[in-house]
Amino acid sequence: MTAIAIIDRGLVALAVLIALPTVLGDLYAVLALPKGKSGSTHVLARLFRFLDMQTAYRMTPASYLATDYLLVRLAWEVASSSMPLSWRLSIVAVIAATAIVLMYPLLAIYNAVGSLLWRNPPLDLDKQRYFPGSARLEDPKVFAALRREIEVVLAQDQAGPITDVYQNLTIIEARGDAPKTSGAGAVGWRSFFLRVADRDITANLARMPTLAAVLREMPEAYNVLFSILDPGHDIVPHRGYFKGILRYHLGVVVPSPGDATLTCGGQRYQWREGAGVLFDDMFVHSVENRCVEPRVVLYLDIRRRPLPLFGLVTNALFWLVTHHPYHRGVRARAAAR
Repeated sequence: MTAIAIIDRGLVALAVLIALPTVLGDLYAVLALPKGKSGSTHVLARLFRFLDMQTAYRMTPASYLATDYLLVRLAWEVASSSMPLSWRLSIVAVIAATAIVLMYPLLAIYNAVGSLLWRNPPLDLDKQRYFPGSARLEDPKVFAALRREIEVVLAQDQAGPITDVYQNLTIIEARGDAPKTSGAGAVGWRSFFLRVADRDITANLARMPTLAAVLREMPEAYNVLFSILDPGHDIVPHRGYFKGILRYHLGVVVPSPGDATLTCGGQRYQWREGAGVLFDDMFVHSVENRCVEPRVVLYLDIRRRPLPLFGLVTNALFWLVTHHPYHRGVRARAAAR
């Protein structure tokens, strides 16, 4: 075996190891597409967390780049094989289409460069610097109105399973202490969507006039929803897919502070009612609700302020994500619920 062949095999083995969490996670999501399927990700979550921690919480950009390398390598092997030309062209076209639909090539480069340019900590970022609009949401009068409005929505059982909207979501886990039932609609993780991928859910906003008024002055809010996590349920370690956003959580209903927690990048945060936290979801994060009642947070994805010469690429990616068939489907399901 030549030295070049040895190096080539070594690179392929290294790429497989680095890409493993991303590939397994996406494969599992596809296999779990039946409506309502969630959980059963213990092994994947632990593997993902272990490999990610070994690279100082920077695995996702490397995973995407490694996956890109494997796709290119596979396409080259097919193109240079002895199969009939029609077969080679068809298989390479399928590989290319898969990469484009999953947005791996674009996200890989963007997230890798973004991780170098944006050097923020994982948790408790400076809200005044990164999201000054948070002060409006945390204003006591605005917060009190928001809470009253979402309490009405919850009383009317308007919040449904988040898996009705994100049908490939596989990160919910019920602990042994999860109650058999905790009221109508208690299914683990519920949601009430107000904005999905930069498009408002007008019928839901009509039920929350206070928040609707605030959001009209907040174009940087890309996704907006209320996240309701039932008692005895966790959201297992996972991470985001796009470095162009930061995530904001406002504690709305926290029955027992200290028992509802967010862990991001190895740092722990305890939600408090009326207080918000800003974090980078590209770091591994997880959620626990050890309260005896549901925990409710207002959840916003905030566009990062574009960096010089990087803004055009950022805007192009936001346009692609907004118009991607996946997010069109998410919006349709959120609006129809």
